[in-house]
Amino acid sequence: MNDTGQPAGTEEPAGTERSDHPSRRAPSGAWIAGSILAFVVGSLVIVYAIATTAAPTVEQRATVQGLAAAFVTGGLIAVLVPATAIVSLVIAAKRGRTGAAAGIAVCGALGAVAMLTMVPFALLSVGEAQADTARRAAPPTALETSRTPEQAEAGLVKLGGRVVDALGHEAPTDDQVSVDVRPCRLDNSDDGVLVHYSWRGPGADDPAGTPEQTKAAVAPAVRFLKAEGFAVGTRFVGGGVVMLDRDQGVSVDLYSADRVELGSPCLVDTGG
Repeated sequence: MNDTGQPAGTEEPAGTERSDHPSRRAPSGAWIAGSILAFVVGSLVIVYAIATTAAPTVEQRATVQGLAAAFVTGGLIAVLVPATAIVSLVIAAKRGRTGAAAGIAVCGALGAVAMLTMVPFALLSVGEAQADTARRAAPPTALETSRTPEQAEAGLVKLGGRVVDALGHEAPTDDQVSVDVRPCRLDNSDDGVLVHYSWRGPGADDPAGTPEQTKAAVAPAVRFLKAEGFAVGTRFVGGGVVMLDRDQGVSVDLYSADRVELGSPCLVDTGG
């Protein structure tokens, strides 16, 4: 018998020895699971960012830049993991490991889906973020700097008195008029203010008439405002109407012959 315990003369031919290192399988399952998880995580990042745009307060809502960052982050997660998997599995296949082909196919499919669904949105969101940055850096518009809040208030008080006169009432009294300043957003998203004027006549609390009666009652004011350059915006169900001066950014809401509200455009807050 020889040293291996086999009878003499029965040695295995050269090249047929059993290998102590059998061929190993490539970790395709792990890479497939990782790619699926990456796609899910990337999708959740994007979905969460989109969901925050419906938050109840401005502070909780995602900005355009935040959405762009979410799309880019989610897209990178969903694409880079399967791309890394493909590279790793190709190397494993070249080293003789088995089972790499299935992993390459599945990871490639997941990467392709991510590329087709997430990357275009990421590119669009980056473009929108750049445009939003440029808009925010722009100075206030000519309309937003056309008058101070004090000048806007004086103009609305004067116009309100003329509208009340057109409706056939006497000049508004202090107890019938209220003027307040409200916050608003300028075109570049900076803080601004708008002036709101409200007049309630002696019959403001009386039961409303029919829409036809209300329409007829406010008709004199509509004719007056049209002569001043206003145009009809929308009509209320109850017969009232919104008049707009688009050049000056002023709106006049004629709810009835005894209720009128005026609003200025959003203006730069001069701190007065």
